[in-house]
Amino acid sequence: MTHASLRPMPLIFALLVAIYGLSYSGTFTADDEHLFISGAQSLARTGRLEANQVYGNSRFQGVFRDVEPGQALVGSLLVRQADKYELGRTQTPFLMNMFATALTACFVYLAVMALGYRNAVAVLAGILYGTATMAWPYAKTYFRDPLAALMLAGASWGCELGLAQSRSRTVRLIGWGAMAGFLVGGMLAKSTVAVAIPILPAVALLRSWRGRVDWRTLRAPLAVALIFVAGALIVSRLIPSRGAFGRFSWDYFAFLLDFFLHAPRQAFFEALLGPILSPGKSIFLYSPILILAVVSTAIAWRKRWRESLAAWLILAALILAQALFYDDDWWGHTNWGLRYLLPALPLLTVACAPALDATLSPRSTALHVTTWGLIGLSVLAQVGGVAANARVYVAAIDRLGPDAVRQLAIWQPRYSAILGHWQMLANGAKPEIAWVRAWHGNAPAVALVNAMWLIVAAVSVWGLRRPSIGLSAFSLVMALALPYPMLKAYYLLDPAHYGQRPAFRAAAEFMDREAAQGDVVLVQAYGQPLWHFYLNYNAGLVEWYSLPLHFPTREELDRATASGDTTATLAPSAVTLLRRLPIQYRRAWLINALDAVPGGLRLEEKWLAAHYSLLGEWIIADHEGQVRVSLFSLPEPPQVLNKAQVANASLSARIRLSCVTGLGRYAVAPAAMPSSTSSGNDLAETMIMGMCSSLGSRRT
Repeated sequence: MTHASLRPMPLIFALLVAIYGLSYSGTFTADDEHLFISGAQSLARTGRLEANQVYGNSRFQGVFRDVEPGQALVGSLLVRQADKYELGRTQTPFLMNMFATALTACFVYLAVMALGYRNAVAVLAGILYGTATMAWPYAKTYFRDPLAALMLAGASWGCELGLAQSRSRTVRLIGWGAMAGFLVGGMLAKSTVAVAIPILPAVALLRSWRGRVDWRTLRAPLAVALIFVAGALIVSRLIPSRGAFGRFSWDYFAFLLDFFLHAPRQAFFEALLGPILSPGKSIFLYSPILILAVVSTAIAWRKRWRESLAAWLILAALILAQALFYDDDWWGHTNWGLRYLLPALPLLTVACAPALDATLSPRSTALHVTTWGLIGLSVLAQVGGVAANARVYVAAIDRLGPDAVRQLAIWQPRYSAILGHWQMLANGAKPEIAWVRAWHGNAPAVALVNAMWLIVAAVSVWGLRRPSIGLSAFSLVMALALPYPMLKAYYLLDPAHYGQRPAFRAAAEFMDREAAQGDVVLVQAYGQPLWHFYLNYNAGLVEWYSLPLHFPTREELDRATASGDTTATLAPSAVTLLRRLPIQYRRAWLINALDAVPGGLRLEEKWLAAHYSLLGEWIIADHEGQVRVSLFSLPEPPQVLNKAQVANASLSARIRLSCVTGLGRYAVAPAAMPSSTSSGNDLAETMIMGMCSSLGSRRT
């Protein structure tokens, strides 16, 4: 591979980023993305992997666990840029999968070139991956799978580089090292990439055994594999089972093995066949272009079957792992197709190379027509997945019956999401694309950004026909620079993040101005408009939590009115959070949208006022409703002294620490009973501690 053959890579990258920029949405599909955004924001601002922003979600309750940290780590870099340049803190991380998918297409190009195909075949394969497979709809999401696909594509390219007999030993060693590094990165993005760890080296050995590469060249990869496995075993023994890296611990691996062997399964064979054959989830219906991978394997079986073997084994392994772990939940709920199969798509696209090569030759007209027909169907399928709102489609199917999403949408062709999304668009549904939402009121800026994206795409296509350094550099720079004005154009006026609410904005600006270190902000409630706004526009100067969206019964409200105690009207997790606030914070701000239910009931505000000291209230109104901001002072937490501190502290200091006056209550450190040999000071201290304890027990 020459330097000239690398010139199409920036053009492929820029072309796909331009397409993704035009189809950018910056909105959520599922609450998994809420968790990932929260982790990225917390890591960027506090250096800790937390998820306080989704505390109100009963699945997470503010804990970032059972999830790999790679997504949050990469996303935190984008959050820092958003904080620095005042961009949307939700909108900006959504750029990540745009870039990750475009880079994956570049690795597809490199892998096809490494297999010895001509430049046109490699370019077509890279572009098709980014536009004719499920990769395109997922480029607009914040799921982990596009990043995992990038890492697995990089590992596959590293394997091809290591197998390249024409390369020097140093280059091949770099290839094997890259394969190991990308596999580690893939596991940090999503642990299912681990299925490729035995497959890629085994296929490399098989390809070498049949004479493609001399066995002596495998000394380096075998050494890398041995070091990799030994290191993984050692690290897994050291990693605790809880925390951000818990999925890489020995305990978790032991749990998986036991679960796979002994868990009862009700839909195992359905989970194995559904991803291939079901009308509503088949990978070959959501990405028809991959049918060419089947054709390619057949037409090149004798000479090149080993080159596509890894792709099919990884696809089978991902399906098997999903079936073993999720059983009857294999279908993935609110998704476009099956996103857990996304890491297999780059290798399957590479496996299409023989058919694409034959298509670009003038010999077979029938194959030419068939291939371009599949390409057209594939692109149309992805346009439907990009433009229509998956949540709206699932909600519509769910209204057909209690199990409609689980049965009708999977096994009845007429309820397939592929048709359903296009039916929604044909019936007038507004496309789920940011520039469409932001057009009203900001048309000139949006039109200018779109025109620039079209110019980048046109220059990239022209450059692919006549590659040059100048065109490659221009396209690459523009692709990397345009997201900034794009986000600025959408920042304030995208209704998906409620930026048009002046009251929300005034409340957030008030928080940024008035909140101080040691404060905490509580947002009522998770998943509601105010929460979406705060997640995107808050500058992150102080920590904040979302409160659960909880609807009390009429009986609970009546009892609370009679007794004055609103504890029973709140979600238990909300009460737990409110009670533990004094342990970590000194003041609490509550932001409540009164035009929302149950925010208008002000239940959390009443609980805080009953237990802590109210310092101030502010009402901010706009044309849609009111936002109420309340500030509470929190008591100081109890201070517990260890034996060494008790022995060395002076009497006055110990008394001062033992009887801490808070707002409405006392906190008392434990005191030892005097012995018969206690000194006068010890006895006096014990008596004063007892007095403090007595006062604390009587104080309400």
